[in-house]
Amino acid sequence: MATAYDSNAPGLEDRFWRFLSRRNVTSALALGIVFLAVICGTFTYMYLTGLTPFAPTRSLVIALLISNLVIVLIMFGMICWRVLRVVLARVSGTAGAKLHARLVLTFSVLAVLPAIIVALFASLTLNRGLDIWFGERTKLIIANAETVAEAYLAEHRHVLRG
Repeated sequence: MATAYDSNAPGLEDRFWRFLSRRNVTSALALGIVFLAVICGTFTYMYLTGLTPFAPTRSLVIALLISNLVIVLIMFGMICWRVLRVVLARVSGTAGAKLHARLVLTFSVLAVLPAIIVALFASLTLNRGLDIWFGERTKLIIANAETVAEAYLAEHRHVLRG
């Protein structure tokens, strides 16, 4: 039995890292962070668009944006940690590590591919929409309207002078 004076007794830090290394704890932590990100992001959106009963103040906006940034950085760190664990397992030759790395790569590509397709489609659609608005025909219509307005002003000045 280990006592407080035993040098071989696991320290608080060792117990903390063993606790976090359990799969169910890290999964629950990841799900909690994702849930917190959704709640914080939704509240930030509602607050900035005026869907809340209180008016936005500079300090609260900054606090919300910083909290969103912290949550995103935590999520990024957790993703990097999991990718690092997969890479280290593959390098060390752990059983099933090669298959696990392939599965992670496949699911990552399948998750990112729709977002890339939507972004490309949206940018092309927006680009074509703006081309119609600022095309040659629109410029000609605006120039003609400007000419008509100048002629009207000139005639109006002439009538007022008379």
